[in-house]
Parts: sequence; C-alpha cells; structure tokens
Amino acid sequence: MLFLLIGMGVILGGELRSVLKIHPRQVIDALPFWATWLALPVAATSFMVLFQARKRDWLPILIAGFLAIYGTKLGNELFIPRAGFGLGVGTGALLVGLLGNLRFRLWGQPSEVTDLPGILLIVPGSLGFESLHHLLEQETLLGLNTAFAMTTTAVTLVIGLLLANLLLPPQRPRGQTRMRPLA
Repeated sequence: MLFLLIGMGVILGGELRSVLKIHPRQVIDALPFWATWLALPVAATSFMVLFQARKRDWLPILIAGFLAIYGTKLGNELFIPRAGFGLGVGTGALLVGLLGNLRFRLWGQPSEVTDLPGILLIVPGSLGFESLHHLLEQETLLGLNTAFAMTTTAVTLVIGLLLANLLLPPQRPRGQTRMRPLA
C-alpha cells in the first residue's frame, strides 16, 4: 500500500510540475568520488541507531557498507558486459555474506549485524519504484521490463547470499570454540 502511495505521489508531483511549468534538468551530474566515502560512515552510524547495534559494531557495519557498494561496482564492471543486469548486486551480496559468516565463525557475533545494513545499501528498491512509475504512466512495456530487471536483481542478491553460505558456512566446525571476544 505504501509503495502505491509513493507512486501516486510521483504522479501528483508530475502533474503539479506541468501546471507550474517546472522543467527538470535532463542530465544529472554524477556525484563526486568523495561523496561515497562521506556517506558510508554516516550510513553506518544511522544503521547502528536503526538496528540498535552496539558501538563496537560500527566498524563491521562500515566495512559491510564498503563491501556492498564497491563489490557491486566491481561486479558491474566485471559481469555487466557479458551477462546483463544484476550480477553486480550478487557480487556485493556475496562479499557482505562472507563478512557476516566470517565474523560469526571467528567471534560468535551474529552475521545479521553486518548482513542487514550491507544488503539495505544494495537492494533494488529504486527499480521497483521506477517500474511502478512507468506502469502508472501507461508505459506498460517499459514498466514490465523494469519489473523484470528488479526481479532479476533481487534473485541475484539472494543467490549471492546463498553462495556466501556455501563457500563459508556460518556454523563453526564441531568442537571449535569461540577464539576471542571482540573488544
């Protein structure tokens, strides 16, 4: 329901824009390189508040954010020309999942502390919104193509997490005890 309300808000905003004769810029400038480096520590702090994490979890959450964003960029550069849309997100999810599983195996800390913030940074919510917008604008084919891209990306994200669990299972081998607690 909330998703549809957001879509209707965009339609209403578009109508209001045409009534007021406001014309947005067609070309959007890319953010400077340093913007990501500034945004990720702010995001890690925000996720700590949102998920009520401990102060000592800030650095692992920050590392998960970097792995998610830069793993996705790396995956896009490696896989997009060959395989198509969405595999970069799977690479980011794989790295985030490996971090969470490694953290659990070494220190017994729950992997969700790093998995949730990392995945939230790369989840394809904007594609779903764009798909809904195209469908509401009666651009059915474009809306369905975008919905398919969103679904493919979401499936790739899940496959990345499953592959992380396959490569580095979250449970410790039998008889292994926790190495040392995190400070």
